[in-house]
Amino acid sequence: MKKTALLFFITVTFNGFLWLLITPIWHTPDEQSHFGQVAFMAEKGRKPDGWDKYDLTNEILISERLLGTERDKLGNNKFTFHPEYRIEYTDNIIGKYETRISALTNTDAKKIFVQEESSRYPVLYYIPAQIIYNIFYNQDIFIRVFFIRIWSLIVLIGTVFITYKLGKLISNNNLLFALVLAMLVSFQPMMMFANIGVNSDALGNLLFTLFLYLSVKIIHKVDIKIILIYFFTIILSIYTK
Repeated sequence: MKKTALLFFITVTFNGFLWLLITPIWHTPDEQSHFGQVAFMAEKGRKPDGWDKYDLTNEILISERLLGTERDKLGNNKFTFHPEYRIEYTDNIIGKYETRISALTNTDAKKIFVQEESSRYPVLYYIPAQIIYNIFYNQDIFIRVFFIRIWSLIVLIGTVFITYKLGKLISNNNLLFALVLAMLVSFQPMMMFANIGVNSDALGNLLFTLFLYLSVKIIHKVDIKIILIYFFTIILSIYTK
């Protein structure tokens, strides 16, 4: 059964990697806004606040316009309510606007802030994302988004692992029950789709799952160490959402 569990987690990782690889940028929930906060923190050294009227880089805005994901005042873009809309295909592996968007990294577009759209959440998710952004700063926006998505995938795998541990805890170490519970989480399409994008919800889900796990642990047995971790998780949650 332990080999089965290992195979399961390998499958979840592979599945998540495929999701983050094939999902176009700005198609996961509010990804451009969360990536905008990462970019803002990388350039300004702080998160955007209420005084910042321009917090989205020109690079992100141009890519949104070219890819049809720029939102109007109602939050709709070219894809919203239009399942028939698609960007024209090319006869090679490079997308229609990919070269043009990639070229922006060699300009000042990622240093110029042009409008207000970035998220303004607490920084816990964004600090590791900012580090990744800076490591790949000289790469194009596709590469930067891709590697920050890997950070989200790692967090998602953590959520699945804690779900597995929770399943074992509430079923008295029934590995089959634990695997089924973890499968219900990891292979739920919207859960996977929303958590492999650049989005602090991934870390929020991890911490809430850990909160549930620790709550059950405390119900089973009051332990000062578990209680301390419990409250530490709450503190981390405050700095996430």
